[in-house]
Amino acid sequence: MDIRRTRPARSNRYLWVGALLIASAASVGLMARRGSEPDVVVDRSAVIIDSVSRGTLVRDVTAPGNLVPENVRIIAAITAGRVEQLPVRPGVMVTPETIIVEMSNPDVELQQLESQGALTASEADVVSDHGATQAEELSQRSHSQRSRLSSARLAGSWTLWRH
Repeated sequence: MDIRRTRPARSNRYLWVGALLIASAASVGLMARRGSEPDVVVDRSAVIIDSVSRGTLVRDVTAPGNLVPENVRIIAAITAGRVEQLPVRPGVMVTPETIIVEMSNPDVELQQLESQGALTASEADVVSDHGATQAEELSQRSHSQRSRLSSARLAGSWTLWRH
């Protein structure tokens, strides 16, 4: 009796190798096609085309951004107060004479007003004392003149009576 033979199972290995060859051929074709088209399109007016020459290479780049200081300096005031005005903007060149902040202190301003009031009162006292001194001086002169006049009258009448 004959024994029926079964065919050995076909491996899918040839199928996988074929699919891999087709995929690599497709990717190589796409890359070759894509290589002819540029990824970025630039206007011709934005590009400078020139021949190569020997010399210094000057690069002038303009870009938006913020400058961040490496070292931050904290400015401390001797007395407490509040910031009234910042006349200098960031990035401006300053000199030692440049005022960078204007501050005010209500306590110090109140002390100044009180001191000015005391000064005005003292000046008024000086003027008043000066006026009183002048009045007293005039009074003394008047009294001196009166006493001289009365003594002259007495002396004149005595001399008249004596004669």
